[in-house]
Amino acid sequence: MPAIKPLHIAYILCGIAWLAVVVNRTAETYRGPYSVRPPTVSQEELSSLARSTLSELQTRSFSEDREFCGLLLEDEEGNLSVSEIYVGDAATCSFNWDISPEKFAVASFHTHGGFSREYDSEVPSILDLEGDIADRIDGYVSTPGGRLWHVDWDEEQAKQICGEDCLPRDPDYERCDAIEPAASYTVRALKARHALENLRC
Repeated sequence: MPAIKPLHIAYILCGIAWLAVVVNRTAETYRGPYSVRPPTVSQEELSSLARSTLSELQTRSFSEDREFCGLLLEDEEGNLSVSEIYVGDAATCSFNWDISPEKFAVASFHTHGGFSREYDSEVPSILDLEGDIADRIDGYVSTPGGRLWHVDWDEEQAKQICGEDCLPRDPDYERCDAIEPAASYTVRALKARHALENLRC
């Protein structure tokens, strides 16, 4: 068996070092849900940023009839910011977890697109609630009727922060008293709501 030359050892060590750099850089730039942490700011501050961000997205969401989504971020000093805004379709929106190593995701947010009788869009969907619970991150959802919801993953429920018209409303929105949303929902309660035969006006 031929002896390993010093030059070969140097090549091997360089290769290992390069691989370590690549793995470390990948972990830094794509940390996934593991980049989530509880916010150090108050819930009021976080909700205020979510409300202003979603308010700005509502009109575009209605005119293009698509959802928009993203993440609320916090750095080590407690400064809040908003991630890139991602564009979805009429009923879904996906964001990636490409976050700067200096920031952490503290909440998700998304609009519910334009008004449609085909969707029960005045409440968070079952997938909205289940997704945030799975990712262990709070979420905020705006609706065509101008409602704002907070998904509390730890309590596993969605709570209505403010009702109809507290955010910009879709001009095509039609109120339906027969399916007026409750103040809060668990996954079980949302499933029960969706099982109602008279869910649509």
